[in-house]
Amino acid sequence: MDSDFGGTASRDLGIAACNGGASQKWEFQPNGHIVGSRGQCLAVKDGKAANGTLVMMDYADGNAAQTWRGWKR
Repeated sequence: MDSDFGGTASRDLGIAACNGGASQKWEFQPNGHIVGSRGQCLAVKDGKAANGTLVMMDYADGNAAQTWRGWKR
């Protein structure tokens, strides 16, 4: 995923060829946030939990749409 897909002022994400740039680096934090190069969290758009829901970048405010958790098979 690339956080600069829609331009640096955009909150849109996109799929891009790997280029090693900062916009493709993500930090997984203990609180469940996934933080991108601009310090914004990966978030579920509109907080919806349905197949096909988009993800976007958003400023961290602690809401559930910004909290991710792993799972085991």
